[in-house]
Amino acid sequence: MKTLEELKAELRIYTAAARKIADLVESESRNFTVEERSEVSSYLAKAKLVQDQIRSLDPEGEKARQKHHDEEMAKIIHELGDGIEHGKGRGKAGPWSIAFLKDRQKYGAKELITPSGSVGVPQLSATIPAAGEVLETILQVLRPTPTSNSSVEYLREVTRTQNAAPVAAGAIKPTSVYELIEVDAPCELIAHLSEPVKRQWLSDAANLQRYLDTVLRQGEQLALEDQVINGSGTTPELSGMLTVNGRILLPWDGTSDPITMARRGITYLELQSLPVVDLVFCVNPLTWEVIELYQDVDVSNFKMGGTTEGRAPIDRQRRMLWGVPVVPSVATPQDVLLLFHKSAVELFEREGVTVDWSENTISIIDGSPVSDFTRNLIRFRCEGRYCLAIYKPDAIVEIETAEAGS
Repeated sequence: MKTLEELKAELRIYTAAARKIADLVESESRNFTVEERSEVSSYLAKAKLVQDQIRSLDPEGEKARQKHHDEEMAKIIHELGDGIEHGKGRGKAGPWSIAFLKDRQKYGAKELITPSGSVGVPQLSATIPAAGEVLETILQVLRPTPTSNSSVEYLREVTRTQNAAPVAAGAIKPTSVYELIEVDAPCELIAHLSEPVKRQWLSDAANLQRYLDTVLRQGEQLALEDQVINGSGTTPELSGMLTVNGRILLPWDGTSDPITMARRGITYLELQSLPVVDLVFCVNPLTWEVIELYQDVDVSNFKMGGTTEGRAPIDRQRRMLWGVPVVPSVATPQDVLLLFHKSAVELFEREGVTVDWSENTISIIDGSPVSDFTRNLIRFRCEGRYCLAIYKPDAIVEIETAEAGS
């Protein structure tokens, strides 16, 4: 059996041989040949086997080397975490990372995570802040409803014609028309992967918590919000409010300003006897900027009486337009106002978000396959399953505030 020193020497030989071929290819600015790619892959595979033998012969030495790496990376991870804020409390751990950290500690992995793993984290509905006076995301309005089914079956209203009227005794009563269709919408998967993360960075729990909660949750929520607004309804996409058949399209008339177009959209829903208190605007931040700046100049055109504040259709402090809350969303197309009634849609969450991690991913580097394990890297995957039920499409209004493409 080979000694530890012999194995270390052998590891250096395999690593140097692979590096020599890679350096040659790089210096000649070309791709690997089939033979070179095969040769490098062979060297890397042999190096991994030798590395495993070294770990088995010298576990304490491996721990010492890992500890040294952790100490070297501590300064970097502190700088990384110091630039990240979570919610309103700087440096606080969120529910996703708390669940992740508890899972690590359950197996005694307090300093380093295992090569791969998976942890279920709190449902998205539990991680979204409650809606206050000012809405920050459309998910505060459409808080996900948990479901245990792989799809959601519901009835969608197509027509509602109210014909109730006074009727003389013995006369035939008028018939109202309520046309419904059955919809079976599947719960679709929304997921994303992280870039490779250096394993040593994960030794700093406090900064890891802030980092994971910020990037993983934000990515999942942004993708879900985009699907709620723009999803095509064709698997694997959700049905989106701006694509569903039956929604009301209010085209720009060529002259009216965005504030006027917004008021006309409200009128469409008021004509359906829908309570204004449950209406919501979803607006691209660039469009909202246009509306606010326009208000500075021309608000006096709206003769609503009272003080200047009483005349203004915009409440900047509470972010409201014509008394309706406004949600900023980069997923909403520019020059479009999305107006909907809360009762028209419902968001379902099939599974709480799952965060997985692994170091078994293979990448092609310099034309050769290289595993994250050999580079001491780990990747994270975050995913959840959702469905948007649209009960009343004509309670959704797509309002154009300018000519398309202008």
